[in-house]
Amino acid sequence: MMIKRNIYMLRYAAGQIHEMQDEVVEEFAITIYINGRETDTLLCSPANLTELAVGRIFTSGVINIADEVKKINVDIDNGRVDIEANVDELRLKLIGKRIITSGCGNSPYFSSLSTIKTEKLRKTIEVFPEDILSYSRMLQKSSNIFRDTGGVHSAAIFESQMTFFAEDIGRHNAADKVIGYKLMNNLSDRIMVISGRLSLDMAIKAVRSGIEILISSSAPTTAAISFALNYNLTLIGFCRGERFNIYSGDDRIKNFLK
Repeated sequence: MMIKRNIYMLRYAAGQIHEMQDEVVEEFAITIYINGRETDTLLCSPANLTELAVGRIFTSGVINIADEVKKINVDIDNGRVDIEANVDELRLKLIGKRIITSGCGNSPYFSSLSTIKTEKLRKTIEVFPEDILSYSRMLQKSSNIFRDTGGVHSAAIFESQMTFFAEDIGRHNAADKVIGYKLMNNLSDRIMVISGRLSLDMAIKAVRSGIEILISSSAPTTAAISFALNYNLTLIGFCRGERFNIYSGDDRIKNFLK
């Protein structure tokens, strides 16, 4: 399935109407089933759906390690992902207990399971300010669907270079796709760059997946900052041009080492 399509439309400009073709992102619904039980329906872009499903059930706390997933099948024709997993009954019962968030592109909730077994991060990496700016520029340069349509968010994980990149109509989905890839490939990447707002649920996703530095061109929320401070996450917002704001974890940035 294509991620974008050419759509006929009329454009009004300078007092005139013109017939045109416009590139518009595809919006697709996918339902996740775990051991035959329906758990979630996401509105997403129809790409990297395996990574999305794995990332989603990990960041929401349904699974804790990749090995708990035994089998996964994506049926794009019927809009479903079937997952066989070693999940205890308690976690299955708690899947439906959710907290309202500032979501977009998918259900505006995250599971109360997501903070279970979420541990404070240890500092294992340090970067220069120039590295942070470079990672943000790499994300922007890779965002081809956004340039064509203006209708998606993007996310990427980094070691010294970009390891995996994804775009989606939802910022949570884009993050879950790269986290799912990291989990499935047992990667040690500790840096994630996203295009959307730094909200609490995004900070939880980062910490739960071992991301130590979370970077965005957008703004943070107070809840995300508080969580980042408590869990030792380096939170960087408004990363644009040659500047950025550091809201927590400045000890991972070399010029700011104390």
